[in-house]
Amino acid sequence: MHAKIAPMFGRRSRLSPRRRSRAGGAALAWVLVGANAWACQRVGADDYMREPDRPKPSDEDDDEDDGLPPWFEGSTEDEESGETVRPETGFVTSGGTEGGAMCPEVDILFVVDNSYSMASEQTNLANSYVGFIDGIQATLDDENDFHLGVVSTDDFADNDEGCREIGDLVTRTASGPCGPYAAGNFMSAADVLEQSFTCAARVGTEGDPDERPLAAALDALAPEKAVMGGCNEGFAREDALLILVLISDEDDHFSPGEPAAWFDELVAARGGVESNIVVLSVIGVDEPSACGLAKAEPGARIADFTQRFTYAGIADVCVNDYAPFFDQALSLVYNACSGFTPPG
Repeated sequence: MHAKIAPMFGRRSRLSPRRRSRAGGAALAWVLVGANAWACQRVGADDYMREPDRPKPSDEDDDEDDGLPPWFEGSTEDEESGETVRPETGFVTSGGTEGGAMCPEVDILFVVDNSYSMASEQTNLANSYVGFIDGIQATLDDENDFHLGVVSTDDFADNDEGCREIGDLVTRTASGPCGPYAAGNFMSAADVLEQSFTCAARVGTEGDPDERPLAAALDALAPEKAVMGGCNEGFAREDALLILVLISDEDDHFSPGEPAAWFDELVAARGGVESNIVVLSVIGVDEPSACGLAKAEPGARIADFTQRFTYAGIADVCVNDYAPFFDQALSLVYNACSGFTPPG
């Protein structure tokens, strides 16, 4: 089976704004998949982890939920910090300790839904990224760098003329320019992310309600956008670890193709090495979720795509703070760095 993300509900009505409950409770917060780990955490509840020597769950596995997954393996707790430690890696799942190999170069692409219902989620993202980027920087030596880009799920009219198609990196929003960035149309360690990323993450809410997050991601990484003079020139590097972050409160019904084809295209774009990609999807999840009565649509297709990767995580888009998910996802990044395989 895949993670407990049930077939999608009907698409929610566009006739009235959602009313969301931001209450806490035992809402499903995230699922993380690593080379030897399948972890599911519920806010205020237990940490779940697959036994390291067992395969990933298959579609034939029993979906019956008895409170613990069949691959449950209790994690340990650090006596001093009280934080949960992943036994197969030694990394702390919240807060993060140093460990593992230094990363190669890292490309980070955020795909942010810019439809009408996403204002609060964009603010949440802008307030949640700091520890995640700091943790990634800690894996890089002085000679390596990260590239950080943001795209919307639609054509993006706020960009400069000539770079307004889906997949073109965001350089300005309705509030004005987010740069200029030091390296081009993407951010790097040379930029003040407190200004540039918090600007780019707020892509607005004027986009097409028929979101195409996977089309946006694949187009952003396409070779034709990376050519000299292209809107994404210099951003994507085949010899870099790719971290793809998808943020949407609806499933992807409108990108061409199916999840398996999206997976194949993305892997091909990164030199054919699937394990050189980390995918983190902040999406609608099945009950229990933090959305309350007005639900975000469960992102079943996005989840299908995400869970095809060795290093992958899923979080509830409705929680009021993404930082804990990003914090825990750093262990996936560390593991992917340790196992990075140069293409070719």
